[in-house]
Amino acid sequence: MKLARSESQVLHLVELAKWVFGVGYIRGQARSKGRISELDRELSLEQNKEDEFSKFASQGIQFLDSLDRIVTMARQREQTDEMSGWFRSVEALQRRVLRLFEKFELKMIDSIGEPVDFDRHEVFAIRETDEAPHDTIIEEIQKSVVFRGKVIRDAKVIVAANIRDEEPDNQ
Repeated sequence: MKLARSESQVLHLVELAKWVFGVGYIRGQARSKGRISELDRELSLEQNKEDEFSKFASQGIQFLDSLDRIVTMARQREQTDEMSGWFRSVEALQRRVLRLFEKFELKMIDSIGEPVDFDRHEVFAIRETDEAPHDTIIEEIQKSVVFRGKVIRDAKVIVAANIRDEEPDNQ
């Protein structure tokens, strides 16, 4: 009789364990699903932030392009003392704005003086000149833009066509 009682107790304990572990498993699953939902919400919020920053960056790039054109045009003009002061202020503003964007890993890349690379540069025009080596970028129409290490816009450039560099030596 004692043996039967032990068997019934064991069976009861087995059923109790199944129930406890089953409830624990179900609760664990519910907690996991809750955590997954929470992670999905966090990921969605991060994606929304990325999308918002991308919109801001695209507008910011247009602003930086305009500011760069102003500075480039001002450098080409003869400057009076008054204009010189104004120009220094605009250049300081440009540097501050560029540093701000660089904090968010958005950079404008200067290509002047580099050899043309058709993977990164869109050749807008070719200009004959003796003042630069052949296939060297001599002017930028639009700077290249890099965001978080990835090129998001190629530079539009004017490239030197130096006939002297291109001709083979006739000796």
